[in-house]
Amino acid sequence: MLTLFFVEDLPTQIGQIYEFDNEDANHAIRVLRMAAGEIFMLADGTGAWS
Repeated sequence: MLTLFFVEDLPTQIGQIYEFDNEDANHAIRVLRMAAGEIFMLADGTGAWS
């Protein structure tokens, strides 16, 4: 199952690196137990996905 994060600034190119802010990064690591290299989805809440 892919994890979905809602973000304001979606990457505009395939393979572009997205950097989470500290609060979101801490949530992903500590609560969701995600590790480096895991795949996840990004959405902007208006119907755009990355």
